[in-house]
Amino acid sequence: MTKEVQIQPHTSTDYAALSPLRDMTDAEVKCLDELGAFLVSNDLHGRFAVSLLHRHFAVSDNELFIESPLGDVVTVQPVSKDGLDESSLTPINCRFVQNAAGDVIQMTGLEYAATADLAGTAPISEGDGESLAALRDILARNNAVDTFGVMLRHDSLAYRPDRIWAESNEHANRVSTNQLVAPEALTDAVDTVWIWEGFEETGILQAARHTLKACNNRKTCETEPEPGEQPTPTPDPEPEPGN
Repeated sequence: MTKEVQIQPHTSTDYAALSPLRDMTDAEVKCLDELGAFLVSNDLHGRFAVSLLHRHFAVSDNELFIESPLGDVVTVQPVSKDGLDESSLTPINCRFVQNAAGDVIQMTGLEYAATADLAGTAPISEGDGESLAALRDILARNNAVDTFGVMLRHDSLAYRPDRIWAESNEHANRVSTNQLVAPEALTDAVDTVWIWEGFEETGILQAARHTLKACNNRKTCETEPEPGEQPTPTPDPEPEPGN
């Protein structure tokens, strides 16, 4: 039976409710590996990654976090909804709504990308409903709905065995910049997105976890706004040349 998937765009409250960046507990690591085992055993590891839910910046209700590939760099930042064609966007990083169960899969979109930038990757849809319901149930059983989200794997953040997407944060302009680096180039990093590969060992399918993305330099990633600080309004995009 197909399950309906409802994804609502994030609000300022949704982001304020996320925890600051932190290390995982042993129980959360066990849950993470359970999620990976499910993805591999159901041949879903090429479609979904798992993200660590956390916040860096404040956001207003009139903004969406948008991922933008810029050559070898991928940025994520709040963009004003004014003049934004939301129909051209698709959620790529989502969380399950706490205490929501049943046949309707309720999720909050935390990061969006232009559908045209997905390079043929199908957006999350009702065809994913059964799989998402199973992931939701694993999280609920492990009391981890507020810990992990689901990321759609896509070419902008493609996995490379010898590299990790290192995220750095510029808090003044509320921009996260992601670049591929060698693992040894990371400094006091915290892993934030994982993918899995399947392999057989003594005839049994196993799941190997790999870090896709990490916050580089824990101190800058953990920086919190001052109490009472409001997000800086996002300026309207400059018109394209010739418009």
